[in-house]
Amino acid sequence: MAEYPEPVFPPEIEEIIFSLCAQSDLSNSRNLIFVAKRVYTWIGAQLYKIAIFNSDMPTGVPRFHPDLLEVHGRHVRHIMFWLGTYPYDRATCLSRCPNVVDVALWEHDTIYDKKLMDQLLGLHLTHLSFDVTLLHAAITKEFPSTTASFLSITHLEPIGLDITLTAEEIKQCFPSVTHMIVDGGQGLSAQSILHCWGDQLKVLIWFEEASAYPEIAPNNVHDLPNDPRVVLIDQKRDYVNEWNERARDGPKSIWKEAETIIECRRDAARGSSGSR
Repeated sequence: MAEYPEPVFPPEIEEIIFSLCAQSDLSNSRNLIFVAKRVYTWIGAQLYKIAIFNSDMPTGVPRFHPDLLEVHGRHVRHIMFWLGTYPYDRATCLSRCPNVVDVALWEHDTIYDKKLMDQLLGLHLTHLSFDVTLLHAAITKEFPSTTASFLSITHLEPIGLDITLTAEEIKQCFPSVTHMIVDGGQGLSAQSILHCWGDQLKVLIWFEEASAYPEIAPNNVHDLPNDPRVVLIDQKRDYVNEWNERARDGPKSIWKEAETIIECRRDAARGSSGSR
């Protein structure tokens, strides 16, 4: 307003206000960035935090391309590559995102060459979703004399039509995993995963078509072990929006959903023990 040529609030208060606005309604962030250059600087990290290369975009997420990464790649913390006509080099895209912690490589034709492997190993990733069988084959080929380990990965989602590795082989590459998502049809056994990572594993989300088993308890589907850490979730989901919710750490994140279920189970078990 003309009678207020200078900001009414101190800059640090302004930053909090605009950042909260961006977080609560990301779809309007593009309008907010035109308020002032300082506002653009403050909320740029929120607007470009999640990069999705996909033909079906969640509301409010900017449509990314390599040129945009050149300018805003430092803000990217979560990045997904999936369906769409994006003939971009994945390693080059990742090289423009030095602060990324969460990567989803969902394209079936992803080439796990040494360039991509070096880029993945050079990042301090905590979350990774990818074809573990193809990556293991690349590790064996590109690093035959040593074991390439992703020591910082805590949240792992191995994808692919069929996982031919054992849980022990996967753990060699991912020794620090505490949370895992597995599709029930991939060939891995829930019991082998629990045995391999032991008490270190806090959450095991098991994707199944739960609606196909309405007459039985979830933990009996495909002989899932009766372990409070195993959470059955119906795999019929909007995968892009679901991954985006995970990246935002929003209230509908399946990580939060699973952790809530596990905590309720443990509370019930403690209450049952205390009443005896």
